[in-house]
Amino acid sequence: IVAIARQMKPTLAHGRAVYFRQMLVYFQTIVEVMLEEFLVSVFEQHPERMHDYLVSGPQKTKGFVNLKQIVDAETRERLISDLASEAARELVGGRFETALSSVQKVALLKFDEQLVKDLIALAKERNRIVHENPDLTVTREQVFECLNVVIGLSAALRPSASASQ
Repeated sequence: IVAIARQMKPTLAHGRAVYFRQMLVYFQTIVEVMLEEFLVSVFEQHPERMHDYLVSGPQKTKGFVNLKQIVDAETRERLISDLASEAARELVGGRFETALSSVQKVALLKFDEQLVKDLIALAKERNRIVHENPDLTVTREQVFECLNVVIGLSAALRPSASASQ
């Protein structure tokens, strides 16, 4: 049994390393989904705020809404909801630092400076893992720090989500 345990140790260590890296990627995905869902709520309550994020065509015309989308909409509320989802995807899908700034502008809120730094660091680590170094070493402590960043974002969005700004 001891010999089998020794043989498995490198495999288990590798599995843990992969798990830690994937947790960082997962946490960044959670952050992006949280921001997107939060923005949908803001845009549904304040449709005028989505203008700059409804873009279409080769010139990326702001405020563009396809006539077919308007005609096909079952109700005004459904149209606004669909447009809010579109605008939120556009906003969050851009450069992450810009997206964070835009979220604050659109929602009329100000994130804590340290939270912004931590969110940007998480996004950069995720990009390093996915695009540059899939074998990047991530510690258990880093995983818990990133979890706390996600929790911090949730806490920062909570008061704004309940207020009708």
